[in-house]
Amino acid sequence: DNVDLGELMFSLCYLPTAGRLTITMIKARNLKAMDITGASDPYVKVSLMCEGRRLKKRKTSTKRNTLNPVYNEAIVFDVPPENIDQISLLIAVMDYDRVGHNEVIGVCRVGNEAESLGRDHWSEMLSYPRKPIAHWHPLIEGVVKIKDKVFVVAVIGACSGSAHDSRCMIMQEDIAVEKNQQNKAEKHHTIKHHQALMSIVQ
Repeated sequence: DNVDLGELMFSLCYLPTAGRLTITMIKARNLKAMDITGASDPYVKVSLMCEGRRLKKRKTSTKRNTLNPVYNEAIVFDVPPENIDQISLLIAVMDYDRVGHNEVIGVCRVGNEAESLGRDHWSEMLSYPRKPIAHWHPLIEGVVKIKDKVFVVAVIGACSGSAHDSRCMIMQEDIAVEKNQQNKAEKHHTIKHHQALMSIVQ
């Protein structure tokens, strides 16, 4: 069943001479409520992708307690003209959570390899350089957990929902930070303990 996760409006603008790609996050509407209050604290994360690898990422500010956030924030990536055909954008609307992990509300993708609107929007941007082209994009669901790490799945085609579907692209989220910090703390404690033992011996 298709779940209505809401829509995101953003504009794309490419300046070939400067090699500058600008994504302006305008607003979202009818986002899925993620909090017990019946609202969400949404922000948008944009990843610059190339052949399944994330090259760079940027994010907007967080809008508190709303399902219809207005951003009007520009995100800029440097992309030379010779590379513009190889890259795509993976866009995730996230719900900020003060306690625990931030959750994915929904995702969309634009680029030459994207399907339907994602590809059309990209093509329109390339056809009209230096002109911001804005469209609404429906958000799709896509969260998979593998080995304590959360992955975002952007559907390229009519994905079956399987993480092994060749038409699905998987991008690792930065949600294992807390675990890494815990490992560092344990390592630091071990070193301190070792130093204390050494001082006793001496």
